Amino acid sequence: MSLGEIRQAQVISTYGPGSLIPVGGESFMVAGTDFWFGSGGPEVHEIFHEARLESHLGVQGFVKPPTSDKENSRDLPVIRFPKWYSCSGCNRLNTYTQISDGDGKCTLCGSERLVPSRFVAFCDSGHISDFPFSRWVHQGVEGAGKHSLSLRNEGRSAGLNDIIISCGCGKSRSLQGALGKNALKNISKCFGDRPWLPPPNSEPCEKSPRGSQRGASGVWQASTSSSISIPPWSGQASRFVDRFWDVLAAIPIEALNATIAKLIVRLPLPGGVDEALAAVNNRKALNDGVPIDESTMRRQEFSALQRVTPQAEFDRDFVCQLPPPGELIPAQISRIHMISRLREVRALKGFNRLSSGDSAEMLEAKLSSSHKHWLPAIEVSGEGLFIEFDIQKIRIWEANEKVIHRTALLDAKMEKNALTASLPKVSARLLLIHTFAHALIDQWSLECGYPASALRERIYVDNEMAGVLIYTATSDSHGSLGGIVGMAKGGRFMRSFKEALQRSSWCSNDPVCIESGPNGFANANLGVCHSCALISETSCEMRNLLLDRGMLIGSPDGSPGFFSEMFK
Repeated sequence: MSLGEIRQAQVISTYGPGSLIPVGGESFMVAGTDFWFGSGGPEVHEIFHEARLESHLGVQGFVKPPTSDKENSRDLPVIRFPKWYSCSGCNRLNTYTQISDGDGKCTLCGSERLVPSRFVAFCDSGHISDFPFSRWVHQGVEGAGKHSLSLRNEGRSAGLNDIIISCGCGKSRSLQGALGKNALKNISKCFGDRPWLPPPNSEPCEKSPRGSQRGASGVWQASTSSSISIPPWSGQASRFVDRFWDVLAAIPIEALNATIAKLIVRLPLPGGVDEALAAVNNRKALNDGVPIDESTMRRQEFSALQRVTPQAEFDRDFVCQLPPPGELIPAQISRIHMISRLREVRALKGFNRLSSGDSAEMLEAKLSSSHKHWLPAIEVSGEGLFIEFDIQKIRIWEANEKVIHRTALLDAKMEKNALTASLPKVSARLLLIHTFAHALIDQWSLECGYPASALRERIYVDNEMAGVLIYTATSDSHGSLGGIVGMAKGGRFMRSFKEALQRSSWCSNDPVCIESGPNGFANANLGVCHSCALISETSCEMRNLLLDRGMLIGSPDGSPGFFSEMFK
């Protein structure tokens, strides 16, 4: 039975295995990948490839989340969670199986509305269970005899102090303070429950759980990784090899020529056997070598974005072109390239639950009970614009003592926790390029035909890189309306560039916004707020952290912005 609808992209970002999804008046948890395709796993034709990302993540392919359509009758499997429900008629509080007649009505009073518990308990290791109501009422002791619980909302306010849990033994207690950091420390231990996995789905855990509302953002945070297909992995030969990789990977080297020749008869390839053989050898060398890390992937992409695609290769998944002759660009920008065609693969590799934020490392929970040779992912086809900064000008600017001091201020005040530990190292260059990307996304959403949530950034920053790719993040109609590429034609880039900086030069919350010290989540921002530089979190690869308008236009503390000269 189908309960509702979600997009495939949401499975990667919002509703992956272990997450809670509201459907009507009920709540469910998305089941782990063990349940997605049955015992046999996905069929060969359902697996797609992106060679560099496979090497990085240690898998052999990717699979799109199940969806009901004409070709595939499977749905994304879910389980009922939380298990505890309350009756809106008689206030009984118990598990769904104990108080439901099977149709969602209370077995005692016949109420048509059983309400799933608003509260859950989880720990940093990814375990999650129902909130321990009985232990909360009895101060950590279950007590002897039979206990019947009830939940009553006094209705005086929306606070937790008006939610009263009562027991048949006469004890009662409000939920005031129940969601505090250490509220459950002496109440209940973590039972290591992983309900999204097949039995036995619990493991020993020594951590203390934390109570939370089930819809809170910390209950489930996706851990994703993505890659853009670049040469030599973006051509027809690479797609040919992907299609027959299970066969070609097992063929001895001396038999490859004959095998490829036979396969080309079925699926013609303009480059012939030689091009396909080169693609096979590239793939085998990648698979047999050291796994690619994130920084290597970025440097490879940055190098590809700097090169123009020859006209003869326009049939590929990656096409990089120069803007029309005479197109003006700012002095601070060394080049812009139009990416008229690109393919990105985004994979969900795990998730985490952040009960306290104190953990110094990101503890990734598993999507399945055992390692699989595939991960859930989506393909995104679209367009983009690559902007490379003049790295010599950046080096001169970031050596300014006031810029160094402002950067160090953020680095020193930023709280260290699991989320910030996964961010890149704080640098003036990163703050500049990241904030600039947000300014352009905001500006282009007004001009190029895409909403801001359909645009996405990809930041390229290290000692030798200083650039950003802004591209479409939609998975339908090849994700391309031509709007972003069009921003590099007819003088539009220069106009939008100046307008983006002009809009960044003020905020409706100034002077409080630009003069504020480290602020936002974990004190990971400077001089930004929701009225100026923050955008949709699906568009930002750093969760709207490490931003500072002062790096663009200057700040009241005297720190010069990279583009300050434009405002004199």
